Amino acid sequence: MKLLSGTQGIGVMLVRDVKEAGPIIDTLSELDQMICLQKYLPNPGEDIRAFIAGDEVVGAMKRRAAAHEWRSNIHIGGQGIAHTLSESEVETAIKAAQAVGVEIAGVDLISVDNQPYVIEVNASPGFRGLLNATGVNAAEKIAEYALTKAKK
Repeated sequence: MKLLSGTQGIGVMLVRDVKEAGPIIDTLSELDQMICLQKYLPNPGEDIRAFIAGDEVVGAMKRRAAAHEWRSNIHIGGQGIAHTLSESEVETAIKAAQAVGVEIAGVDLISVDNQPYVIEVNASPGFRGLLNATGVNAAEKIAEYALTKAKK
């Protein structure tokens, strides 16, 4: 379960059964919070962040969760590690950004049995950790993309 207004892993909750979900949904509804329900995909505490500019993946990192944490966000202690995307991951990430209608995106993927699943498309992606993990300067890539678009 995710708060739609949450960022950096804040507002993401692992709900293990229906009995737990009811009171949480009631409370969040009372607080006028919009939520997203997703099926939990088992993983070893890691996901992949693909950074998209236009129709291109400009950088990708695997994010590993901190000890005793299941969320892998860098802002809550996750570690970024360079990752080379498979063709399937590249295609999935680009199509996900296009489906949402964003040109700059952070697409979060989880791979299950070598099949990538989109867990989130961030229209205002954080790229903390990407430079250290990959050497890719996301701010520079965004500026380059914006200048190329402006010249057209």
